[in-house]
This record gives sequence, structure tokens and C-alpha cells, in this order.
Amino acid sequence: MRDSKYTPRTTVTATGLAALMAALGVGCAGVVSAQLALPAGLEGLAAEPVQGIGGAQSGRFALGDSSGRFERSASRLSVFELAQQDRAAVRYTLDGDGTRGQCKLRGNALTPGIAQFPVKPTALDCDFARGDGTVAARLELRAVTTAGMSAAAGTRDERQGRLSAAPVVLEVRSIHRVQGSPLPLAAPAGYEFLHDGRAVAALELTGTTPRLWRPADGPLREPVTQAALALALLWDPAGSEP
Repeated sequence: MRDSKYTPRTTVTATGLAALMAALGVGCAGVVSAQLALPAGLEGLAAEPVQGIGGAQSGRFALGDSSGRFERSASRLSVFELAQQDRAAVRYTLDGDGTRGQCKLRGNALTPGIAQFPVKPTALDCDFARGDGTVAARLELRAVTTAGMSAAAGTRDERQGRLSAAPVVLEVRSIHRVQGSPLPLAAPAGYEFLHDGRAVAALELTGTTPRLWRPADGPLREPVTQAALALALLWDPAGSEP
């Protein structure tokens, strides 16, 4: 039995990197950070980096003209290489208006050999509150499973769910494709946010600095920003090596 702490997410996992290199036909010397396959309709939006995160367990971050503090943790408990228990948590507070975000990720799986059978599929729950304590939004993401097994080969950590910020409701889905490769990655390369079936925002997690495409204004900007910050700050067991 072992309990492993996580390092920050890398560009892709080792398995995903090998597949990506093969697909792109490059060797180690030619590896660059893979870029998210941006959902259609977002090409006109500017990519905004979430800066300052690095590999720290706590510290400060900045997104556009907003900044704040964060704390995060993650661990994987492995039982004789036959089962694993993933846990992660993140909290952040924005300067100025005092908006707060808090998330917990949990998941249990049996891992005989190279197969993975989720006993309790990964679940991520986030709550967001304004500076005065009133509820701002809630994000719920769940692993996509079929007949008790992973949804598809190569996308075993696929997730989908909803972001509720009354009266706004957005669909949130993990993205597993990167530019220039026909092969999906096992871990999420990022997330897309959809409103009435149309992509309105996206978050890229493939590089060392997450990037966000979000509405310039309107009722969708605030909930998208709150959820995207949480996902960018999260030490995700799906995207890290123990």
C-alpha cells in the first residue's frame, strides 16, 4: 500500500505523450507543448493565460485584471497495485470582490493489469460564493462510463456535467484532442462550456500555463470564469503521475 502525493500536471501523461509523438512523427527533440483542439465558434476570442500557478501547493494567480490566492492538494492511495483511491481539493479567493471557490474530487477504481474498472467513478464538485457569502454557482462533473467501464479507449478520464448559476445553466465537457493529432489523450486536455448546445468558452490544460477563452461580457462571463479558475488550479489525478 502506498500513498502518493502529486506533482503538477504535465503537458500529457507518459502514455499520452508517446501516442502524440507517434501521431505527429517527432522525436524527443521535437516535442513542444500540445495545443488544445479549440471548439468551433471560439476562434474569435482571445486566449487569456492563468498566470502564477507553477507547481506550488499554495500561492497567488492572475487572470486578466483579476488576481487572488489559492491552496490545493492531491493524493493517490494505491493498494497492492490492484486498487486506487484518488482525492484532490482546491480553494481560491479573488482579490477585490472576495469571490470564493472550493472543489473536491473523489474517485475509486480497481486496476488489475492495465485495465481500469471504476468502483466509484471520479466526481468533482465545486461551490462558488460571492464576497457577501451568497451562492454564486455550482459545478458538478462526473466520469463518463459505459456498463461500469471507461467510456472509450484513450479517453478513460472523460467527464461531463453542468455549471449552474441561476438562471444560467451551462454544459461542461472534457476535451481530449489536441491540434495535429488524430489520437485522443487519456487525460483531459481541457474543458469546453456550452450554452444551448453552442460552445461559449474553453479552458486549455495541456501546457504549464492554462489558457482560457471566455465571453467578453454578459451573464456567462462570471460563472465561466469561476469554474475555469477552479479547473485550472486543480491538481487533477488524471493529469499527473504519482
